[in-house]
Amino acid sequence: MLKKTDSMYIMRDIEKSNNLLRGRSLSAGDVHTFSEEIKKISNSPLSPRHTNLMPSSRDYTLNKLVKVEYNNRKIEDINAKNYVYCGAAATLPINNLGMSIDNDGHLILIKGTGYDLFEGIFKKYTTGYEYKTSRLISSECDKKFKELYIDDNGLLVGNEKNTERSYIINITIPEVDINRNEQFINIKFFDYLHRNKHDDLTFKIDNDFFVSYVMKEKKLYLKSIQRGNSVKDYSCLLYEIKIPLSSGYSLSSIKRSMNFLQIVVQNGEKKRILFIDPKHISNHELSVSKASHKPPQDFSSRLGSDPHEKYHSGLPFSSDRKGNFSSKTIPLFSSIIDNFRVNIKHAKNHSIEGEKKEAMIHFVKAFDPGFTGVTNTIYGLSKSAFKLIIKKISNKETLYDHNLNIFTSQSKYLSKVTNNALGLKNEQKISESIINLANEIKPGDALYLTSANKIAAFFGIAAAGIPLAPGWFAGIVTELSDRHNLILSKTVAGNIRLSFNNRHKAAALSLAGTGQGLETNLLNSRGIDYMSVMPFEANAIIVTQFISGNDFSFDMSVENFNKFATQLSDPQRKSPFREMIINEAEAKKIKEKEFVIKVEAKSELRFQVGSMVGQSIYMVMPRTAVVMRLAIDLLSVKTSTSKSAGKSESFFSTSSENFKVTALNTKADIFTECKIMPIVISSGSNNITWCRPLPLLEEGRVLSEYSNKKPLTFSEKVTKNNSEYSNNEFVTENNLANVKNTPVLITINGSNGVKKGISLKKLAVIYKEIGLTIDTLNQLITPLIDQQRFSQNKSCVVNIISHYEPIINPSFISSEAITKNASQVLATDISEKKLYRLMKLEFRRSCSLQHKNASIPMPILNFSSAHGITYDQYLGEIEFQYNSDSDLSPVNAKRRLSILY
Repeated sequence: MLKKTDSMYIMRDIEKSNNLLRGRSLSAGDVHTFSEEIKKISNSPLSPRHTNLMPSSRDYTLNKLVKVEYNNRKIEDINAKNYVYCGAAATLPINNLGMSIDNDGHLILIKGTGYDLFEGIFKKYTTGYEYKTSRLISSECDKKFKELYIDDNGLLVGNEKNTERSYIINITIPEVDINRNEQFINIKFFDYLHRNKHDDLTFKIDNDFFVSYVMKEKKLYLKSIQRGNSVKDYSCLLYEIKIPLSSGYSLSSIKRSMNFLQIVVQNGEKKRILFIDPKHISNHELSVSKASHKPPQDFSSRLGSDPHEKYHSGLPFSSDRKGNFSSKTIPLFSSIIDNFRVNIKHAKNHSIEGEKKEAMIHFVKAFDPGFTGVTNTIYGLSKSAFKLIIKKISNKETLYDHNLNIFTSQSKYLSKVTNNALGLKNEQKISESIINLANEIKPGDALYLTSANKIAAFFGIAAAGIPLAPGWFAGIVTELSDRHNLILSKTVAGNIRLSFNNRHKAAALSLAGTGQGLETNLLNSRGIDYMSVMPFEANAIIVTQFISGNDFSFDMSVENFNKFATQLSDPQRKSPFREMIINEAEAKKIKEKEFVIKVEAKSELRFQVGSMVGQSIYMVMPRTAVVMRLAIDLLSVKTSTSKSAGKSESFFSTSSENFKVTALNTKADIFTECKIMPIVISSGSNNITWCRPLPLLEEGRVLSEYSNKKPLTFSEKVTKNNSEYSNNEFVTENNLANVKNTPVLITINGSNGVKKGISLKKLAVIYKEIGLTIDTLNQLITPLIDQQRFSQNKSCVVNIISHYEPIINPSFISSEAITKNASQVLATDISEKKLYRLMKLEFRRSCSLQHKNASIPMPILNFSSAHGITYDQYLGEIEFQYNSDSDLSPVNAKRRLSILY
């Protein structure tokens, strides 16, 4: 489905912004991941995603470039001693690859495929893991190396064969025309003058504390300890450092890797690479407390892009980790499992480092049944609601103060998230962390610091029996939620852009229906129901929703930003930047209201373990239902109002008003629903049996859905300020699996919405240039999908943003060059007034780290709280070129990628 994300603010459909309709109760769908919320925030014209990056000026001839050509390679033929993980190397593009040298000393790139638990186990014990390598050699790149390592600054360094010279290896990706589908890179070598060598095992532990080690006869020994000006030499005493290794493994080689020791251990022909933090070496006990399979992490790796946090990383010499299974497929308990794993891991790390108090805190958190979720949610919602009530926002100055106070109230939780993201052992103030975060991003990237709190309530009652004799059901669901974002981005000019984004939502759903009494057991044994079917259920539903929010954005130089950041920890009205920010900021307030009356019919096939656990309680633990549903909106009324204040404006003025009344909007879907639910049963007068469902845990997942695109519109009124829509670019968002179906042409026809024209996939049959673009996409899709993950409170998702530009006086394409189907599509499209053509495909990766707290499972009420950081990273783009402003089909495409695959 095409999702519009241009500057126009579009009211979100109730069903897709929460789970009130499907779940009926307490689903925590909108707190589970921040990815969908990032998409919604990008609707704003203030979004950093709408920043146009300057095109690359690099121009290389192919004979000077290195062609990346992968061939199958056995793991035994890869040099483990000189292997490095390139994902954290500062001198390489974004990647999840490995690198080593071949027998001749030439550089080779290494890639494989990562796997989650079950798929990985199947692959491991059937065909085995497969790896591919590419030799990096050209007329301009023919250096041969004897050693390869990454220094403390993240520089990839190679020591040349037959000389004493060392080089920094720098790899960039040039801008190329897509007249061929191969991947090309440019490699440059710079003299490396730093004193550290790959075998210099001297590490800085503290400000004036250094420790040196040495390897002799395949053993690690303590060499010296330096404190200040005092140096103690232990080299002649042969103090061996004991390393915990699996049975049968012995030490083969050691080198430094980003202030870590990278060791190769071997058991016969089998080799593994481990990493040791020098802080995990006890020089008193002469032992290593922890050796990890994970290499040192950079910023994006800590947020979710590290392949070593999967069951199998897809890279050689890395051990499989069963504890890294993805919990996204585990119904109901995925968040509980992730919180347990994350906190137990933190507890172990603190215990290893001798921090017993911190270890105990995380151990207690691992077994927290949900008290933290209740207290955090109540605290967060009460703080924001109180500040909203006492301050009526009428101008930018009030909004500025409001945003700073809201952010400060959440800083206690956000500082813990940012410290984890930065890999800091000692906690920093949120202002210090944000300065460090700003140093991590590049133009086109964005960082989202998010706090989300939600309270949901459910109450339902049913009279047992066949429909209306006397069987019926009624229920009500309410929700109150807040979401606050601070967005950091970097402009092309190098300035820091800050954007505050706040949304408050109140919603209620009431329904009445019948049909539950028709449920028939298909499989039961010894009083336990295992499978049943509910052939028909009908409901009448009324939904109301109110959303209010605001956006506040401004730019600052890096120097001024570093001074201003203290305001994020301790706001001061006498700040020297206050007046400048208020004057230069762009601000917006929004209000949305929606009222829907609908009817629905559905049937369910239920798989469950259900039985009476007392005289009056029937327990479903758990139930998984496959549901087919047809819903029709009898009436839908939507209104939205936005007020804005631009630069040099103090007060808000109305910028747009939307009012729309529709009917007969039909939707059909198939979804799964999982729940744990006791049902309290009691007898009433007139032989009526009353049932009160009390769901404790519930979640749902859509399998397939359809909606008609042209509901009956009774009234529609749109009033907007033209200054808000100066950008004619139209933007949509797609996932990787559907990118080849991206339309090259689209039309916008007012209330009829967006109509898709011919797709890239169809046009590739006609034009060679588009065919080469499809080939490039095919090569990109697999490694990008391989990067995606949802586990251990981290996620990594890759999306593609399609940018369209308007066409004025479109020209026809020769009928000889177009299939009959495509010709019909184009003929329809060009008759419309607003025709757009595909300008570029932009690739973005969103990596997220969350600290989530859910309440203890309880009936009626549910609390959830989440605080997280999301890194929305620019991966590059493919730009389509046309002969003229009126052309409908591209004649060429340029590839500007920042990712090595």
